[in-house]
Amino acid sequence: MRILLSLLAIAACAPDPADVAPDTAGATEQAAEEASREAGAIDVDVDDMAVSSRLVGRPIQSILTEDGALELGLTDSVLYSRLSDDTRAGIAADMEREAEGQEGLGGQIARAVTGAVAKGLGTAVQVPLGSVRDVRVEGDRLVIEMVDGRPSAFESSRTDGEPLLEQFAPADAARLAEAFDRATAGR
Repeated sequence: MRILLSLLAIAACAPDPADVAPDTAGATEQAAEEASREAGAIDVDVDDMAVSSRLVGRPIQSILTEDGALELGLTDSVLYSRLSDDTRAGIAADMEREAEGQEGLGGQIARAVTGAVAKGLGTAVQVPLGSVRDVRVEGDRLVIEMVDGRPSAFESSRTDGEPLLEQFAPADAARLAEAFDRATAGR
């Protein structure tokens, strides 16, 4: 169940299909191709958002949700969200335990699926800093304001029924907002 909830948390950062403009239909096809590809690297771009296993830029600051499951961070190029290192390691260990002891074709399939899913767990939803107008704290909520006025890719994200942007300790959220201000000063 924990694996399913964590995978749903990643999916929650993806845009709602109803919100994707018709001209991005090719991106949906690209996503399907990326998911079925054996190369290991995952790279999908939709509008001003990317889902990639390669984090773009030099890390500056990251914070974890209060339960430690998800990371929201900032590089010199993007604002990103992904599963935390501990969450990824825990899921990978659970999957390996489930695949252990399976032999023959079933065991081979289990190990192949486990490896593919483990690579996918490292993906991050990334938004270019140039698309983000402001990151700030309002009350107990982190606010990410986009240049184009649309909601950020993180706005509709929920884990355990709670909005992602309300799951950070106030001091951590303030640290991320300050790091964003420093990283984007003078632009």
